[in-house]
Order: sequence, then structure tokens, then C-alpha cells
Amino acid sequence: MRYEITTENATTILKVIDEIVASDKEIFTTIIDKVVEPKQAIRIDMSELSYMDSAGLGFLLSLWQVANKTNLPASISGVTGEVKELLELSNFKILFTFE
Repeated sequence: MRYEITTENATTILKVIDEIVASDKEIFTTIIDKVVEPKQAIRIDMSELSYMDSAGLGFLLSLWQVANKTNLPASISGVTGEVKELLELSNFKILFTFE
């Protein structure tokens, strides 16, 4: 997993690139801390994400839990293909706003 964190219009944007898989678990906590630290809305840009396994779902759930606990709105944008199907099957629309 590669990622970029930027800020735009008081929103922290986490752009995830390539894939999110179990071998990425070591960096999940670090990424979540960096994304939540600015204390502003969070958008996860998945426009360049080609694959995600159940570890990716766990990562998103952990990120949502931290954001929810600190009252930060969280959304997902740019999701397509199999990743979109996985999120829909997993009912993540009840957790995140999809753009």
C-alpha cells in the first residue's frame, strides 16, 4: 500500500494507492494517527486503489471508529470496480458517506 496525505478546504485527504492487504497492517495505526491528528473532516480517496482484502476492511473500520469517537466526519471518494463491490457487500455505506 502506498498513500499520500494532503489537506484541502479543511479536509484531510488520505489517498490510498495500489492495494490494501494484510501485509500492510504494520502501518495502519501510523496512518490513522496522521489522518486524525489535524482534527478535521476526513476523505479517503480510493481512485487509484485496485485491490483490497479483508485487512483493508479492518483498516477502514478502525479509521471510522477513531473518527467517530472524535466526531470527525469521514467519507470515501473515487471507489470503483471490485473494491466498490466489496464495500457495498460489507455495508460500509452505513459508516461512511460515499462521494
